[in-house]
Amino acid sequence: MQIQEREKLYMELKQVMQRQPGPEVAEQLQIYQQTLKDKTKQLKASRKQMFDYFSILSDLHAEHGI
Repeated sequence: MQIQEREKLYMELKQVMQRQPGPEVAEQLQIYQQTLKDKTKQLKASRKQMFDYFSILSDLHAEHGI
């Protein structure tokens, strides 16, 4: 009886382990995280540039009374 219980437990554990993500998933996640970090940095730089242009445009409008 004890052997059958251990075999059943082993099979259940084996199934659980088969569903676990492998190292390639962790590697891909790391790549996605770095890509997100890079894109966020680009977005922040673009946002700052846009606000700088708006500021210049606002100054020009004020100078010309528009």
